Amino acid sequence: KGSWMRGQTHVNAVGSYQPHTSEVDTETVLNSGIIVDTMNAFQAGDLCIPFQNSLENLKERNLIGSLGEVLSKLEAASFENGDPFPHPSSKFSTTLFKSVGLAVQDMATAKVVFDACLLHGIGSE
Repeated sequence: KGSWMRGQTHVNAVGSYQPHTSEVDTETVLNSGIIVDTMNAFQAGDLCIPFQNSLENLKERNLIGSLGEVLSKLEAASFENGDPFPHPSSKFSTTLFKSVGLAVQDMATAKVVFDACLLHGIGSE
């Protein structure tokens, strides 16, 4: 709930993916810098419900970038010793990561779990 946010807060929203469902309230979305796994996240209710009439404005005003873009900026900044997010994240005390899921993330997670099971002799092939 947006009214619960104090200072530097980060929210991971990964549960809902349909346009009519939402797991975070409008206040949280409107007051957060938004990071998405893919731009398809803007079709999920968490982002499209608060901005049904002004979706492009949300992207302009609140979007920090996709996860890939954010990680690229962090990597570049580590070499340049600069601020990876001079705009717009510096104007938000709350950030919101909205994920609707990617098959590659699921496969990478499954591989880590599978390898750990093999290492510890859990389960069978």
